[in-house]
Amino acid sequence: MRARILDASEKAFSEADFHSVQVETVASLAGVGKGTIYRYFRDKGALYVDTLTRAMGRVVSQMEEKAQSNGEPEARLRAALRALAEFFERDRGLLESMMRGQLALKEEDRRKLKEQGDRMNALLRSVVEEGISRSCFRGVNPALAAWVLRGACVVTMMQGPQEGSTVGAVEEICDIVLSGLRSH
Repeated sequence: MRARILDASEKAFSEADFHSVQVETVASLAGVGKGTIYRYFRDKGALYVDTLTRAMGRVVSQMEEKAQSNGEPEARLRAALRALAEFFERDRGLLESMMRGQLALKEEDRRKLKEQGDRMNALLRSVVEEGISRSCFRGVNPALAAWVLRGACVVTMMQGPQEGSTVGAVEEICDIVLSGLRSH
């Protein structure tokens, strides 16, 4: 039942922002009564956070799969960030909802979302660290490199590419940032 509610919630929040989505809408999409929603979630904020946390968990798992595969660190970073871009290119509405709706959340709920972002940064940082240790990348601050990669990609996904696809724009960001990381 919880998964069905989260599926319905993801659809609703992909189509409208936090303030526009009504719990009744989610209940209707899930085929349950409004009271059933509150058996599983304390309020709309908790429903929203659990919806986004589940979606972020999926994208981070896809990124982990790519980053932990065989291959050179640069190729693995590119593949992980491409997975991020592809995920949100398929569901741009969810990305927009995620970015706009966080301000309406309680601190404890924002922390849950931050944990997924931290997981993403740790993943990228570990690949950069490996690249440094294997002399593929020069000795930079790996945490900062991870932040720059993720941040540039997220901003590009939010703004939309100047031309072409979001995935193509993220690949171009990888070209720019990774050219500065490469050891010469």
